[in-house]
Amino acid sequence: MVLESFLAKIVNKFCSRFVKDFKKENLTISLSGDVCLSDFELKTDEIKDLQLPVELKSFAVGKLHINIPLTHLSTQSIKVDVTDVYVLLGTPSDPKWDIDALYVSEQSKIFIMQLLLDLFAPPPVAPQHGTAIPSSVHVAHGPPKVSASAQMFTPSVVAILRNASIALERVHVRFEDGLSGLSLDAPTSFALGCTIKSVNVLPSTQTIGTQDHVKSAKLNGLAIYFKKDALIEKLSKEAQRAAFRAPFDAPAPATGSKDDVYLLEPLSADVSVQMTLPVAPDGSVRPTHIGVKLTVPDVRVNLTHAHFTYLGSFLDGVDRFDRFTLYRRFKPKDAGKGGKKNWRDYWRFAIAAVLIDLNDPVRRRPTWRSTLNLVLVGLQYTAIRRKVLPYLIRQPMDADHHFLQYREDFKHNAPHAHAPYDQALSLTIHKLPASITAFGDGIYAGVYGLARIAPAVAATAKSTTTDVRPPEPVTPALSSTETEAKELWHRQLCIDAMFRPVVVAKLRALAVRQVDHKQLTATAIAKDHNERKGVLTVTLVDATSLTKSMHLFPKMKIGRKGAAYTGGLVATDANNALFSQTFEFHLQGTANEGNVHMHLFDKWPMFSQFVGKFRLPLAALTSQPHTDAVYTIEAADPKTAGIQLRVLTVFHLGTSSSSLEATYKTSLAMMEATYPEQYAKKTHEWHSWYTAKEATTLQTLSVSANIGSIKVALVFPKVSTKGQLDHILLQLDKWRYQLIAYPMQAAMKQSFAIARIDVFHFVSADTMHKQFIQGPKVTKSPTLTPFLQLETSHAPKEPLQIKLRTSEMDIVLDIPVIFRHVLSIIEKTPEITSFITLLSGPVYTALTAYAAEGADSIAAPATSATPLPPTSPTSPPVKKRSNSIFGSFQKIFSDDDDKLAVPLPPAPALADDKDRSAEVSMSVDIGAVYVSIPSVNEFKKADAERIVEITVPGTKLHIHGGRGLPTEVSTNTQSLATMTHDWAWVLGQFEKIGLVLSQQLKHKTKPFYTKEMASKTKVQRLEYDLHELEKQLAHIRCVIRDVVAGPAKYNIDEGDCDTLRMMVRDMQPKKVALAPAPTKSPYLALLQQGMTLLKHHVHSGEPQWRLVWITEKLLHVAKLADRKKANEFPLATLQRVTTGEMTPALERKGSVKDAAKYVALFFKDADAPLSFECQSEEVSTCVAAALQSLVS
Repeated sequence: MVLESFLAKIVNKFCSRFVKDFKKENLTISLSGDVCLSDFELKTDEIKDLQLPVELKSFAVGKLHINIPLTHLSTQSIKVDVTDVYVLLGTPSDPKWDIDALYVSEQSKIFIMQLLLDLFAPPPVAPQHGTAIPSSVHVAHGPPKVSASAQMFTPSVVAILRNASIALERVHVRFEDGLSGLSLDAPTSFALGCTIKSVNVLPSTQTIGTQDHVKSAKLNGLAIYFKKDALIEKLSKEAQRAAFRAPFDAPAPATGSKDDVYLLEPLSADVSVQMTLPVAPDGSVRPTHIGVKLTVPDVRVNLTHAHFTYLGSFLDGVDRFDRFTLYRRFKPKDAGKGGKKNWRDYWRFAIAAVLIDLNDPVRRRPTWRSTLNLVLVGLQYTAIRRKVLPYLIRQPMDADHHFLQYREDFKHNAPHAHAPYDQALSLTIHKLPASITAFGDGIYAGVYGLARIAPAVAATAKSTTTDVRPPEPVTPALSSTETEAKELWHRQLCIDAMFRPVVVAKLRALAVRQVDHKQLTATAIAKDHNERKGVLTVTLVDATSLTKSMHLFPKMKIGRKGAAYTGGLVATDANNALFSQTFEFHLQGTANEGNVHMHLFDKWPMFSQFVGKFRLPLAALTSQPHTDAVYTIEAADPKTAGIQLRVLTVFHLGTSSSSLEATYKTSLAMMEATYPEQYAKKTHEWHSWYTAKEATTLQTLSVSANIGSIKVALVFPKVSTKGQLDHILLQLDKWRYQLIAYPMQAAMKQSFAIARIDVFHFVSADTMHKQFIQGPKVTKSPTLTPFLQLETSHAPKEPLQIKLRTSEMDIVLDIPVIFRHVLSIIEKTPEITSFITLLSGPVYTALTAYAAEGADSIAAPATSATPLPPTSPTSPPVKKRSNSIFGSFQKIFSDDDDKLAVPLPPAPALADDKDRSAEVSMSVDIGAVYVSIPSVNEFKKADAERIVEITVPGTKLHIHGGRGLPTEVSTNTQSLATMTHDWAWVLGQFEKIGLVLSQQLKHKTKPFYTKEMASKTKVQRLEYDLHELEKQLAHIRCVIRDVVAGPAKYNIDEGDCDTLRMMVRDMQPKKVALAPAPTKSPYLALLQQGMTLLKHHVHSGEPQWRLVWITEKLLHVAKLADRKKANEFPLATLQRVTTGEMTPALERKGSVKDAAKYVALFFKDADAPLSFECQSEEVSTCVAAALQSLVS
């Protein structure tokens, strides 16, 4: 009854938290362990707050039925039945771009990235008994090292594999994109979806009289489709469900038809797992032999140009969305409605965003400059992070919080919904104190090259900070140290906004490691850690003063970097919780054994919620035989503050001569004697890594995969209305893969085979396919030899053995068809280039390489004279790390994979006991290749006659080499090629040769017009180029004339050919006169083109330059900068033109001595004449004569 009520609480808690509009009538729970939830939809608001380029619109489930045998979990089946799972994804419809929403999104992404980094980090391993532990090395306290198979196939995992029964029916995941298609020529909305008709996983069945168990699974109707379709996001719930269910009700379209929209056509697969499960003496069950067999009858893949085009536009849309969210916090704030924008701030923001983007370690490939910039920023960031880490807490956003609604905040700030920093470029300008870091220069001014705009930004920093963002509400008054820490925290948040969340998460992880290393060093110097060897047992009795209902479980570890025990789940009763759990630790007296860390969590289905923590000084616990105390946890949430835990500890020294005499054998016995009532209420849990268990280990693992046929169709644009689609079909028959691994001996064998390969051309002009490649070649006496065979084997201290064999292959080169397909690909070269650019992920810079290492590689050695243990023959040599910056760069770019390799178990010794695992011995047997060219056969359906046949005989090659060894390629009789180094070094040299050739072609090849070439050679080269251009123009003119003569032939309207006719006319050779035709009045021609004269005004102002020109009937006078707004005077009203006459305008600003330069124009009905000044008397006379000739 207790288990049923406990399960009911968990299910209700989950449903009320994650199910949208949860109704209790949709949930049924029985005492037999049945949980049924029907017709529900999960909440997606928290995921939308992440501001991802792909948004989860809805997640609906028709029925979820779970049967859990609570009292027989290890013997009876756990049944899970899920029906009608509909998931709708799409591009964001209403993203939030305000500063506060972006801050919550950014911090949530960083937090999730930190969780993932911690989740996939390698677990720390404690040293084996009898192994020397140098005090200068940071050794994490954890469980003894066990084999990977023992960690993976635990008894609980094996029980689940044996008994689990899963039935999944009608799963449809659909992604709708209504934004990316807007960039295409015809705006279109697309739908990409995956459908699964059913998945059935059956419980295992045991073979009678053996220890073999067989578990089978069947997949039916897996398909991936792509089509142009209307969006169903805004439809009603009933219409959406009908659209989701339509692919399961409608029949599949015929292959190769016009309506075929499948990327992956529906396929089925069968999986069977055979396990040998002997029973160990302790009753546990672990597998010794595992065999996996996969069978797929047929795989069909269709790739069209529409798929490629859409995928490129989608990736481009994701890239634009990602850029749109970056650096947006620094965007200047507008003054409001009716206010004036500060364009200077906008220009500063644009320049800063571009320069920061050039140093993005995710999108940009690293250079030495960007690497140095990022290293300096990382050093500053980690220094700031170490300083402010003690003042940071996780602040809940609202009452109903979860992992996405927490944000990092200063510990004295009151809860609020504002982003705790402004968006100005001011917080990273000033120099940091030398007490914090030696790399304290301003980020923008020093690293990113913004030194010119940095002083201006710093000058306005005070007004910007107070005007843009309100100050954070602070509960108590801050001290000077806290004020400094808060300013540093603001600077850290600005750096957070300059990088992507994955980079910031790695920087924070690096800062935590540095803090741990400094604390370890300080603890070792002060000797505050535990120095006694022995066994410590810690018991959690109960918890009191709980304020709300929770499902708690503890995690306990020694040291900050130690591996943690995970305790059992405990349900709270009123205000109390009874744990009754004991944890055992074997202490070694090393520097990392400073404290016992206990973290308390509230169980959730995804990321469990952190409740609080406390630390116990290990030196104080080992100084006395036993302790009994109550501790108050440091709560992460004010609602869980005040929780108290009773902890019992018992310590036994490892030596027989001891002054400490423990009264109790363990803390478990102490709880039984001291608190018998609590001990009797619940079965006690004992957690220990050190219990002697004879666990069976995995001896063999075999994997077999068989696929009947794989067909991949590359569809090209259709060139005819008849027949099938024009495409190339690649068909692989009887694809088979086998793997046999021996984990105990670290040996492995694998083989790969393809029975037959065929490549066909399907031409749209007819209905017959044309053979392109076939292997093996079809002969009168068929052979059973497969087309391709590949076998590899590897064992410790033995070279890698590779055997490759191919049979005869026939290639038919239908040149016109192949050329047409090549032209289709060449036409799409710009799209292909853009697509590859979007797909190719840039490598991470050197800054993030440190975060991917283990804790041992980051910790620097302390001052100790203890020598390191000698290296064994099977382990890699110990590398000494340089403390200089050049040593750091060498570490960044060097390959340290050998450091992470697990030492292999001892193998049978060879005759000379030499390790040859780095060597490679490869045998290649290539069959003959027959190449033929057929004749042109357009109208006959029979195969064309082969006009040329070329036979390339087969050969056998032997390749010997390896990592760091010279490579030799030879046949049975002679050597063909010899390399003095390995393949990697040779390929690197070829890359250098290519760079040198590129440099020579770009910079050292001289064009034909350089001075060093002879004059006659230059003229001949220029004549040849002109002649080639003339031939191209002649060909283009012929094509255009053909189009103009019959536009209907090319589906072109008659009215659209006018531009083509003009183009043909313009391309005709022009006759150029050697001498210009004589003109009666040259100045009249200049006036028609336009002249610039100095115009004098009558009333006010200085003389100004005006542009004067004439047309057929008008005289125009306009300003030089605005010719469109000209004053127009009819030439028919021009009465006379004079020179040397002082008009009122010339008398006001002119001079009598320059009267000969003046020209006056008198118009009928004008108030005053137009007065102009020329440069000389000759010009004024010619201009006046030209204008006088126009007087009627």
